[in-house]
Amino acid sequence: FKHHISSVSSSFSEANPVLLGFDVVQYHFIPSYNEGGKAVRGKPEFAYNFQGYQFWFSTEENRNIFIKNPWQYAPAWGGFCAWGVALDLPPRWPWQIDYLGPPASPWEGWFVVDGVLMFNIWA
Repeated sequence: FKHHISSVSSSFSEANPVLLGFDVVQYHFIPSYNEGGKAVRGKPEFAYNFQGYQFWFSTEENRNIFIKNPWQYAPAWGGFCAWGVALDLPPRWPWQIDYLGPPASPWEGWFVVDGVLMFNIWA
């Protein structure tokens, strides 16, 4: 299945990187959060703009890995909660331009399934 960065039109800058600047490549090389993995924040000096979004990486190597195949590492569902995207449960978690479903943080609630980075409120 093909995953996508959010279709929400937005412009990200150094002040507002994807997933608060956590390194989307590094998630693929560490255990899931539930297995004790700790997410790694990237650095603005290793930034890369892709499809109008700025990604930060913890190392130049991770940045280069992403550049070679960004869709392999871009988070599914734009980094929003996979469960919330699937169920769209109003009114507690309405899906509107200013509120995109249940919370799913980049430092917990994440996992990689079949090589796809996903976030989930209960991961």
